[in-house]
Amino acid sequence: MRESEKIYDALSQTDDDMISECEKRYASAKTKNSKRKRLVRILAVAAALAALSAVVAVTLAASKRPLPVTYDPDTEDTVYHPETTDNTQTTEPRETVTEKKQDQPVLIEDRKPFSYVAGLPGLTGDSMSDYQNRMGFRVTGLPGVYDRLAAAMINAGMDVVSPVNVYTALSMLAECADGGSRAQILDLLGAPDMETLRENSKNVWRSLYREDEFGSTVSASSVWLDSSLSFKQDCVEKLVADHFASVSAGDFSSDEYKAQIRKWLSDNTRGLLDEQIRGLTFDNARAVLSSTLYMKATWENKFVKETVKHSFDGKKTCEFMSDTAEDRVYFEDGFIAYRRDLGGKAGAVWFFLPDEGNSVKNVTDSGVISYINGKKSDPELCILNLRIPEFDVSADSDITDTLRALGVTECLGENADLTNLTDDPLTVSEIRHAARLTADTKGIEGAAYTVIVAPGAADPSGLREIDLFFDRPFAFAVVDAFGTPVFTGVIDSDSVK
Repeated sequence: MRESEKIYDALSQTDDDMISECEKRYASAKTKNSKRKRLVRILAVAAALAALSAVVAVTLAASKRPLPVTYDPDTEDTVYHPETTDNTQTTEPRETVTEKKQDQPVLIEDRKPFSYVAGLPGLTGDSMSDYQNRMGFRVTGLPGVYDRLAAAMINAGMDVVSPVNVYTALSMLAECADGGSRAQILDLLGAPDMETLRENSKNVWRSLYREDEFGSTVSASSVWLDSSLSFKQDCVEKLVADHFASVSAGDFSSDEYKAQIRKWLSDNTRGLLDEQIRGLTFDNARAVLSSTLYMKATWENKFVKETVKHSFDGKKTCEFMSDTAEDRVYFEDGFIAYRRDLGGKAGAVWFFLPDEGNSVKNVTDSGVISYINGKKSDPELCILNLRIPEFDVSADSDITDTLRALGVTECLGENADLTNLTDDPLTVSEIRHAARLTADTKGIEGAAYTVIVAPGAADPSGLREIDLFFDRPFAFAVVDAFGTPVFTGVIDSDSVK
């Protein structure tokens, strides 16, 4: 006998026995009041049995239904259909992805706009931005890569750059490329193969991400395809799953589609780079890869609210943030390094003041990111009279030639191999990077995008007192809690307020 039949027989027998017992008691009742009370009890028991029977029936029916599908970044995509009026979100499981390229590209048969939207990348712990959680995703071995990218862009004339933002965008380009085009990008990014790069790309995102009362650090990526492009499903799915990118298709001849890209860039940079974004035209584009980064954080120990007027580089009188405190300073060969922590374990801002007669270029060329993450001289605890100018520094440049100088040549010319994304002829005409960083007595705020078309208390006695005035061109690096360079650059008289 089936389990369900046994349950129902037991219920029926229980029902008969209880009703029989109730009838006997009812017959022997002496008063009208007693009869009414017992009748109420009978009705209550009958109602309870009916409810129990319904629960059992529903349970048995549910056991025959398949389990509902839930979002899992490792096995599924979340698909939006913009052409529907209610913007309903549906979930579609995807097949296991292999490294073997498909013989035929998977097309959108009706050529309608579509969008794969990357889901939340499934961090562990009670809070995604929890320090211990982020620390578990820390990627080591990349400071040298970041230094090469930063030094090359700064030497090309950019005053502020985001090495990790460029790294993210190039990781997506490597996913779309193949052959020698992919090999050159892997070499620049310090990855022996795509599997390593995919894992690094995911973990860089996870270790950066934070949103708390002290501010936020958020990276985002997107891919925009022309709907006539014969794209390959394998590549699209890897961009979603391994690079946390949203992937869309539309008509690049439409001003509306281009406006959507600009709005996405503006939203994810919090409006800090709108002037630069307005200049993006996407002429003749059939594919656009874009990556953004936004950071806002307060100082752990705030500067005094009053600012002092002081000359910067003998050219400009500006406002300086000032502080007097016991703090540690690194006296290195050719420069002085000073670290100012950000609140909530968001990271720190490192300031590098060249010695008199030394240049900022020599400091940046020496590799400030490797310095931050590597061996330093022992810091000296000093009574520090500190002055740092408030600044607002920005830069916007096509970094295509810079990347060519770093060895990425094949995908930037006629011989580009982007066949992992499409067999249609496709090359990269422009890689534009823009960044902006502001600093005042409260803290810092900055944003960047890359668009690819295609110690405790101490006794102060005996401490020397120094004046550390950043009143001439200096270098800086904003790093997260694990030394990842969010921004780096130089400050000159044009950037100070």
